[in-house]
Amino acid sequence: MGRPLSRASDLSQSRRLIRSAALADALVTLRDPGVRDLAWLLLAPRLLSEHAFGSLLVPAPDDVASVLTALQVLDADPAPLRLELAPLTTRRVGHYAERLVHYALGHLSPYTLIASNLPLRVGKQTIGEFDFLLEDRAGARLHWELAVKCYLRVDVPGIDDPLASFVGPALGDRLDIKLARLLEHQLPLSGRTAYASLLPAGPWQAQMWVSGWLFDRFDHWRAKRAIDTDPRLADDIWTGFWTSAGEWPAVAAAIGADGWTRLPRLRWIAPLGEPDHSFCNPSLMTERIAQTFFATTVDESGDEALRPRDDPFAIAAWKQGADGRWSECARGFIVADDWEQRARIFAAS
Repeated sequence: MGRPLSRASDLSQSRRLIRSAALADALVTLRDPGVRDLAWLLLAPRLLSEHAFGSLLVPAPDDVASVLTALQVLDADPAPLRLELAPLTTRRVGHYAERLVHYALGHLSPYTLIASNLPLRVGKQTIGEFDFLLEDRAGARLHWELAVKCYLRVDVPGIDDPLASFVGPALGDRLDIKLARLLEHQLPLSGRTAYASLLPAGPWQAQMWVSGWLFDRFDHWRAKRAIDTDPRLADDIWTGFWTSAGEWPAVAAAIGADGWTRLPRLRWIAPLGEPDHSFCNPSLMTERIAQTFFATTVDESGDEALRPRDDPFAIAAWKQGADGRWSECARGFIVADDWEQRARIFAAS
């Protein structure tokens, strides 16, 4: 048997269960994609463990019932949120998430927003940027840094830091590197006396909000291998699978989905509510993957060559219920056949 939880742990677990139930309700009832993403950011488990980081983490909402009610009202008329998102020109998930949180702080939270995306400049040099500066009801001044990430786990024997085995799909990011930057650079900026005169009056309590998904090799994911391999990771993280393009036909057969959707970057946050124009049947998804990863080009001499692809893409699997309603049942990444080898090198570097 496990050890009895302390009263504090009991309370924390109770709150997690309440948020989990609210999120499940939200994902059944909310239809607008932006509102669903906002609900997921507010209610889904974060990547980092409360036990490991404590007050360094942005707290999840306490009044879950009020949040859910406000989200349902917004879903009935999402125009205000769409207006918030309208200026967004980038396709980066982080920037999109910042706009969602910006809306939440202005409409769904007890905080007073003081500044967002505030650059810190010394002379002509930009030292950093503060995602959010805000004040709570008690008057405490808070500095929040937000990160929303998807990391794919690769097995690397003898790795120094277990978090280095979680790499970004395009191999430009790693969880250990991101966490170190948050702890060693981004969070301390608001507490440095040298920059105090460049900020609104403090003192500032710095906290991090790290949300996202972790993905494991399909065989490990299917076997339900634990992905919280380090005490710094939460134990209820949302997970998915990754597989190589060459292994895709076997993986597709094993999952047995009724349909698939290729996910653009701004749909990487919450599970989808219903199929959209990119929905396709399993055989067509197999064709699209083959065209993407195994397409050939013809040079001037007429010789054919395989066109390499380094950018993995995300997919969602669908099941159709007896009532005819569709639901997303799995999420994954398709990677090039040599991706795993390159990812191991990147993780160990």
